[in-house]
Amino acid sequence: QPREEDVTEESADESEEDAAVVTEVSPVAEERHSMSLKERFSAELLWRKLTESVSRIQPSLGAILAGGFADRIEDSTLHVLYDAKDDVLLMQMAAKDKPLIQRDLRKITGDAAADIAFDLREGLHTQPVPKRTLEELKRDAGANPMVKEVADLFSGAIVDVME
Repeated sequence: QPREEDVTEESADESEEDAAVVTEVSPVAEERHSMSLKERFSAELLWRKLTESVSRIQPSLGAILAGGFADRIEDSTLHVLYDAKDDVLLMQMAAKDKPLIQRDLRKITGDAAADIAFDLREGLHTQPVPKRTLEELKRDAGANPMVKEVADLFSGAIVDVME
């Protein structure tokens, strides 16, 4: 709906051709949201929506984006992380297509200032596994039926365990 200040009327004093009142609607500026991007979206939800949207336009780029992880939204910037060990090339490819990604992000959010930032972080794909003690490993190995059978067969005992 045009707002009152966006509507202009031409004067009816002009020539007979122009005697009819002409209503012109100026382009309405993008509606500003009163809530910040962070208040309207979680980083994960926005990243999922963006990845899906880009995948419809460019499936190969969508697959590249799927390798990233939403980290946070700061001001109007969505921060996305890629694994520093495995995904350097993916991040570089995503950064190369940043204008297209940014345009889609702005369309999804309705925020003309929306931006995206890519970064690398160690260990995103691998969760550190806590080290088990030698006693725990021996206990677990001793509980294995096959190990028990072999130890009984040779009248042996578990002396050492390797991970």
